[in-house]
Amino acid sequence: MELDRRKQLILRAIVTDYVDTAEPVGSERLAENPDFHAKSATIRNEMAALAALGYVIQPHTSAGRIPTDKGYRFFVDRLMTEDRTRQRLRPNRLHAELDEILHQTCRILSSLTHCAAVATLPERRENTIQVIHITSVTATRSLAVAILNSGEVISRIVELEESLPASAITALSNLFHESLAGRTPAEVRSVSINLPNEMHGLSNAATRIFSALAEALTPEPDRDAIIEGATQVLREPEFRSEVRRERLLEALENRREILESLRSMETTHAAGSAAEGTRGDVVVTIGSENRREGMRDYSFVMTRYRVGIHMTGSVGVFGPTRMAYQRAVPAVRAMGVMLGDLLTQLAVEP
Repeated sequence: MELDRRKQLILRAIVTDYVDTAEPVGSERLAENPDFHAKSATIRNEMAALAALGYVIQPHTSAGRIPTDKGYRFFVDRLMTEDRTRQRLRPNRLHAELDEILHQTCRILSSLTHCAAVATLPERRENTIQVIHITSVTATRSLAVAILNSGEVISRIVELEESLPASAITALSNLFHESLAGRTPAEVRSVSINLPNEMHGLSNAATRIFSALAEALTPEPDRDAIIEGATQVLREPEFRSEVRRERLLEALENRREILESLRSMETTHAAGSAAEGTRGDVVVTIGSENRREGMRDYSFVMTRYRVGIHMTGSVGVFGPTRMAYQRAVPAVRAMGVMLGDLLTQLAVEP
């Protein structure tokens, strides 16, 4: 059933008021709003109709109404006006270490939305090796560094059986760079490092360095997520319940449920803006819409970011279903674009 204009106005007012106060919204409160031009009894009847249609519920007798997941969904899809006034993002707060960039991205996003922010590292299978560099740390220890075109820096200390002169380390560094640059991390193990005749005495060191690099560059099946601002969620009234708090803390500790929720949303994102639950390039999953049963107390707002032309990672927020979607959606969108632009710039810088 299509909601008429008055019902839509009332639903929008209930959602925005409940997001701000976390208190059920009564008809008397809405009657004070000059946009309605209606008495309290009329608004109460409309609220009853919205409840019958499943858009709002009455948590207990004589209380006002609060939105259901269906009500939030209608709000996000049809009623919400994105609030862009607070999206003052400052790229100069970010610097060139990938982990720190993602942590700072999440901190800024959490401060903008008052939700927990989450980001995944770029997927290595879509990235290529830009630079290999090997240098001496001590006489028998070397540092092998791989820089991906996403900006990610991967390093390993390699224990050598014997000390090598600086010229030998430089020769190995040049050889590994020539052999591996431009390849994806997944291709490394299948590469043969062919030592020229004059370097055969370095075969043991080359084998150790190659093994360390191959292990470090092997794509991980379950990459971790970076999460900031979880205390923002724990402060919300919904999580005064000890059971809910324990469930959230368990999810933050394990992270598998959060990662699986993101992967599910990435599939929706890949389906394009016409897919259900999308708002342009941002995916919104509300409460019971989440495929992971353990995550149905929360809403997620997520987008994917690009490094160059490739979609490589995700960034977004999660919190209670009583989320300020009108702030969260544009904040996530803006941060996804800025993060991708920054990492692309790092990837092409010499």
